[in-house]
Amino acid sequence: MLINGSGIVKGIDSIPAPGTIIGLLDSVNVNSVSNKSGFIDDGRVRAIRGLLQASSYRLLKAGKLAIVYVHGEATLDAAGNTRYVLLSCHVDSVYPSHFHKHVENEELVGTFDNSICNAILVGLMLDDVLPPNVIVAFTGDEEHSLKGAVETVKILEKMSHAWRRVEIAIVLDVTAVGYPDHACTVENHVPVYKVKPGNKLGFPAPEAFASYLLANLPGGGRDVPVVPYGEASQDETEIFIDRGVNTLCFCIPIAPVPENRSMEEHEWMHHPSGVLLREISIGGYARALRDLCAGIAGDIVP
Repeated sequence: MLINGSGIVKGIDSIPAPGTIIGLLDSVNVNSVSNKSGFIDDGRVRAIRGLLQASSYRLLKAGKLAIVYVHGEATLDAAGNTRYVLLSCHVDSVYPSHFHKHVENEELVGTFDNSICNAILVGLMLDDVLPPNVIVAFTGDEEHSLKGAVETVKILEKMSHAWRRVEIAIVLDVTAVGYPDHACTVENHVPVYKVKPGNKLGFPAPEAFASYLLANLPGGGRDVPVVPYGEASQDETEIFIDRGVNTLCFCIPIAPVPENRSMEEHEWMHHPSGVLLREISIGGYARALRDLCAGIAGDIVP
């Protein structure tokens, strides 16, 4: 294991095996219904909280639409200088029921918006391969009003004023872009143009921000699709951009099942028959997310 002088995990090869993450799907790919007031069915939230009891993370706050975790080594004292990466991963779902299974050509079919990102993130947390200055939020109401992301910001504002030390917010979600050739995409990336006092990261343009992000991905992010803000689907990035932090959506590609290819994106992505996912993308996305977090976290050490 290679660790830099600030204790940030960097360059390690340990990630959860795809089979392990698929096993986690058995727990998290369950009903999760919310509205702007809270969870109506919190089955997935309860599953994630149960799994993370065995992790190195502690629950910072359980709100109505967001559960926020910090690493056991993290310090959130108001006087601290630590800068943070925020990972926001929505757990609400609009599928009437949930499933996943293998099909031919090393593909999976299932209700993966956004259970696949939930499972990958939980797997990385259980394996303790993310830097300790990464804050993790599992949010609700993403499919409707984005209130879970709003509540995440409020929680971090109230808890030792941690929000002002968040350098970058990374939203984790699925995408219709890049299937079947890519394991990840960078979308809706909007930088902070003027660096705030005490912060480290600022970029003169979205293109410079994208280049920085790609450089932190395996292989320098060669051929990773980049979809500019305004050309990608709306997601939680809207909230974090409005709050003045470097923001992007880091996505895993999915595709419609054959019988749904004539549908509009919003229809097939949430159809009860599920979507397609390349099994090889699971490990590729997990590795890329780990490396992205490690690279950014190392750059924002005081």
